[in-house]
Parts: sequence; C-alpha cells; structure tokens
Amino acid sequence: MTLHVRPIRLDELARAHDLVASAGRDIYDRGTLDELPRLWRELLRARRLDMHVFIDDGLVPAQCIQGLASGAWVSNAFADALLASGAAMPARQVMQAELQGRSVVLTRAQAALANGIEGVNAVELAFAFVCDDWTAPAARRWMPPMLESMRMWLDGWRLRMGLRECIGRDLYLLVRETGCLLQDCKRPDGPRLPAARQRFLMGMTREQSQRLPVALASMLFFNEREPRFAFTMAEQDLLLLALGNVADDECAAQLNLSPHTVKMRWRAIFDHVAEQQPDWFPAAEAHDGHRGVEKRCHLLAYLAKHMEELRPRTPMSRRRPV
Repeated sequence: MTLHVRPIRLDELARAHDLVASAGRDIYDRGTLDELPRLWRELLRARRLDMHVFIDDGLVPAQCIQGLASGAWVSNAFADALLASGAAMPARQVMQAELQGRSVVLTRAQAALANGIEGVNAVELAFAFVCDDWTAPAARRWMPPMLESMRMWLDGWRLRMGLRECIGRDLYLLVRETGCLLQDCKRPDGPRLPAARQRFLMGMTREQSQRLPVALASMLFFNEREPRFAFTMAEQDLLLLALGNVADDECAAQLNLSPHTVKMRWRAIFDHVAEQQPDWFPAAEAHDGHRGVEKRCHLLAYLAKHMEELRPRTPMSRRRPV
C-alpha cells in the first residue's frame, strides 16, 4: 500500500466537496459549504489557493482519495485581527469574506509583493479525511504525507504568520506532536463540547519562531532562503508542474499553452540558469539528444530541495520580465 499526497485536479473537486461535507467536522456552515466547489474552482484557476489530496493507492480509483487539505495567503489586517481576537473558525471567516466580496485572500501579485517584504500569512482552509481516528497510533501512517503537504504549501516562502483551526482533541494533539504551529492562540471551547468537537486555534508568528528552540516549525516553515535564480512567474508555473511529474503535453494543457511554447519556455529556463551560473549544469560527455533530459533532471532535483526558487517575490527590479 502506497500513501502519498499531490495537488488536486479540477475534476476531483466533487470528491473534495464530499469529504468536507461528510468528514470536515463542521468547518463550514451549510450556506458556505454549498458554494465551496465554485469558489475553489475560481481560486485554483487564479492560483490563489493551494489544495492537496491524500491518496491511498491500495484502494480502487473511486475511493483512493482519502483526504484533502487546503490553504491560502491572507491580508495582514485579517491575520492580525484573527490573532488578536483568538477567534475560532478562521477558514469559515475567510471563505465567507470571499463570498461576500470582501476578499481577504491575496492575489498572486499581492502574495509576490508580501513575499519580498514582510512575508505572507498562511491560513489553513480545509482539512478532511475519511479516517476519523486521529489518535497517534492510528494516524501515524499518514504523518509523512501530511508533513509533505505542509512542505509543498509553505516551504520556500517568507512566512510572516501561520494559523489553523484544529477540531477535535486527538487531531490537536497530533498537530502538536508534529511540531507544526506550536503556539496556542485560544484555549479549547468549553468543557460541555465532546472531545471530537472541541475547537483549537493554533498559530505562530515569525517572531515567536525565532524565540523557540530549534524545532520542525522553525526549520521548515520559517526557514527563509534567498532564491539563487530569478525565474519568472510563467517559468515557475511550468517548473511546479514538472516537479509534480506532469508531462509536457499535460503542462501545455493546464497552462493553456501550445507544446511549442512549453518547449521554448524550457529552453529559456536552461539559458537563464546557464547565464546566471555558467558551470552549474553537469558537463556533458556527448551531445546525443539527451542533454535536455539531463538538464531537466538536474534542475528538478535541485528545486525539490529549494522551493524558494518557485515562489514569486518582489521588488520587481530583482526579477526578469514575464
């Protein structure tokens, strides 16, 4: 049995909605829940939302998606207000604001600007699993893909703050065990709630992470690194897909490009890397038509460990034209 995580496809949104409706532990009210598929589609197409699905390859295709997680970047004012109030239900507040036209989710340009200055504020917007047992022994098999999902979302960004709501004491304890977002922003709801429905707002700011002993949160989420190469947003889009093992023809379809444009974009990426670092690509023993494959493998292996290269940032003076 193989467990893994990957970005969601648009044709899987119905399955994601079913999961949130049945296993989301009342993250959203009914009105917001009904609007989620449309809103998810809009945000994903605008690249304003990260959404991952958790896969169990040992199950039949119709059942292999066992969970999902999503998150987005929100404005400083919204994040600061959440942190100051200790209010629960941040995901519901974010999505209701979007539905009411009071957008608090950053656009790509706004996220790039924030990433180059103060940093971005991450808010988890959905977490739902078929499995409802989050005691440590039962959940431990999902820990590696859960941590990989967090890395895929947050690694490489300049993170100003991270916030999430845990619903259920077992899930709360599991999140604390991973070292993710250690600071409690709010005590659990009153004792009358059953343990499976208690709400916890958890979060951490960059300043808090710097005062803590070295832990997973500070190493993974607040580990700021300057990019070595200045890829454009268009190049980053292609590289992110390629990093997910998406073939060039599918990249062309997802990016609404021709196969020829995708090929030219790869050439521009290789030329730029060689221009910035002339000796960076391994020397070729022979030019037998496999040189492009070698360059791509070398570059993708590097990017897998240096996600900062794939995160948009400003000021624009440091970037090449798109």
